Amino acid sequence: MAAAALCRALARPCGACESCRRVLAGTHPDLIEMKAPGESKSGAIGVDEVRELTRELSEKPFGGDGRAVLVRDAHKMTPPAQNALLKTLEEPGAGTVFLLLAEQEEPLLPTIRSRCRIIRLGRLSLEEMRRGLLLRGVPEAEIEALYERSDGVLGRALELRGNEEVQRMEAFCAALLGGGGEKAMIARLYEAAKFEKAEQALFFDRLEALLRRELARAAREGESSAPPGFTSFALHSMMKETLLAKKRLSSNVGFASAIEQLFGRLFGG
Repeated sequence: MAAAALCRALARPCGACESCRRVLAGTHPDLIEMKAPGESKSGAIGVDEVRELTRELSEKPFGGDGRAVLVRDAHKMTPPAQNALLKTLEEPGAGTVFLLLAEQEEPLLPTIRSRCRIIRLGRLSLEEMRRGLLLRGVPEAEIEALYERSDGVLGRALELRGNEEVQRMEAFCAALLGGGGEKAMIARLYEAAKFEKAEQALFFDRLEALLRRELARAAREGESSAPPGFTSFALHSMMKETLLAKKRLSSNVGFASAIEQLFGRLFGG
């Protein structure tokens, strides 16, 4: 979409012009990205990042025809940052297009959402994933497993390849659903509450993907295929609470608190 905004061909994006090539390579001078600073402990996008974006947009485009502004993890903008962005979003300047990428729309203020066209991106089919991964040099033998593990998200599938930290977290989440009863699950959730910052979002991401996989398997193969001690209803409940916990975390609720609320709701504690 950013390439289409900056491409000048009749059928945009053409994928062949210099502008398209530079956008896809991440080197186009008129493609501006805003995201949380690497040193941010909360992972939030604050007012300082919006001010820097406003400063950049006050200068003339290098190409002279406009810009594409990509806001990654827009749901992590603090309310003051969203309010600071509002005027720029209302009057972006000729040829400037904003793309706000968000995992959930609820953390975005109604004033932000009302000024955006919401486009929901669905998950890829296995064949679509196969084409995308083969184009990127992934061996055919790995594709079906990556499809299941990534929940049909191409970027996530590429991140999963050979990532030992992701594999370790997947094993932890699998153990969480691996039986042993309520006490064993609570003990593992207490262990999860001690995760470092880099592990926290990964935990909820991998748990959600695993639950989706188990729910899909139960739908295909019947109730008996659910993990030991779980019913489809229990999996649905855990999925619901996991998604709520992810939202709490993205709203700057502490990770330990999000975990506590997760198993408190699951087990009535």
